Amino acid sequence: MENYKKPEEFVESKKIQSVIDLMKQRKVTKVEVAAMCGIGGTYSYMERQGRKIISDIAKRHPVLALSGQKGYRIATEEDVEDSLHQVREFDSRARKILERSKPHERLIDRVMKKRGIANTVQLEQMLPQKQANPKYKK
Repeated sequence: MENYKKPEEFVESKKIQSVIDLMKQRKVTKVEVAAMCGIGGTYSYMERQGRKIISDIAKRHPVLALSGQKGYRIATEEDVEDSLHQVREFDSRARKILERSKPHERLIDRVMKKRGIANTVQLEQMLPQKQANPKYKK
């Protein structure tokens, strides 16, 4: 089973380029992308790997993945309306994620005031260092 590598390690990969070429023609699924890249395994494993590959492709190409629609494809000039819709979806998700950080920020501020800490760097230095969980290693 081939492990997926980040695009900077094989930007010119023929497998990745064939995925990109197909995505310019039609929608593809995460599992289909993983299979095209030579990745096998369980359905959920292939979905995760396909998602990583599509995510990396989307950093260089305008990948459309609109909610309520299945599959991923690369937008063309004719898809500018869908691209605008995609950007609005991204903005909406980003705002929701940032909203979830506000309670944490309030907690941190409260703790800093109680401890007489001037900035978060000082707070981080006072906290015990957590070990990275190898299960979630990139």
